[in-house]
Amino acid sequence: MGTVTFSWRESTCTTMRPQEEIMYPELCWWTWSQAPWTQFALAPLAKSFGLTTSCLASRELATTGPKATMSGVTTCLRFPGQLNADLRKLAVNMVPFPRLHFFMPGFAPLTSRGSQQYRALTVPELTQQMFDAKNMMAACDPRHGRYLTVAAVFRGRMSMKEVDEQMLSVQSKNSSYFVEWIPNNVKTAVCDIPPRGLKMAATFIGNSTAIQELFKRISEQFTAMFRRKAFLHWYTGEGMDEMEFTEAESNMNDLVSEYQQYQDATAEEGEFEEEAEEEVA
Repeated sequence: MGTVTFSWRESTCTTMRPQEEIMYPELCWWTWSQAPWTQFALAPLAKSFGLTTSCLASRELATTGPKATMSGVTTCLRFPGQLNADLRKLAVNMVPFPRLHFFMPGFAPLTSRGSQQYRALTVPELTQQMFDAKNMMAACDPRHGRYLTVAAVFRGRMSMKEVDEQMLSVQSKNSSYFVEWIPNNVKTAVCDIPPRGLKMAATFIGNSTAIQELFKRISEQFTAMFRRKAFLHWYTGEGMDEMEFTEAESNMNDLVSEYQQYQDATAEEGEFEEEAEEEVA
């Protein structure tokens, strides 16, 4: 809880006209609560310019996630490949329960471009790095939880047979880190076009119960500040109510409990519940 500084970056555009440049200094030092509760004229203004101008310069928040990871997620939509997966397939396969839709993204290789010429990447090495906690873009260790579902997007010229073998090897050697009651919970896609400057790369998307560590940490930090009502006036002054924060804290704690529930669940428990439902019916 605190104030958030917005920082906008503008890409160059040869057809930019002075009257199309939008300056909005009032964005500085706003809280997130001000967007829905006060006048926020930037969105309709940008939309009107987008409809009338031939070249709309891109703008993005400085807090955008690593571009390499998100670029890998949409790779199959933009480039051809041996085995593609669209966003609909990812959503259907990655979210077994509606509330458990928070993913742990990762990327491999995480090395400097200058060192690429001195090491030859292989599919086994990519797979090993991809599941390494150091390559995750979330501040939690996947070894402290279990994977509900996993999606891996490989980029570059490689053998589909080798990719399948490596993914099966990871699952068999680390079966304790995958829930056994969701069969075939690892999805693989291969795109022929690698990222610029690399011969091959891999993007990892994991739905792991270990992400509850992140939510627990946020909840503890929030509770400590909310108990002192630190920064609360910034939000209540814009029209929010204290009960909204209490409700949000309760929802987060429920989410953590749900992740823990499915982490501890076994196939036998699921079969027993199904049998009980059939008897009731």
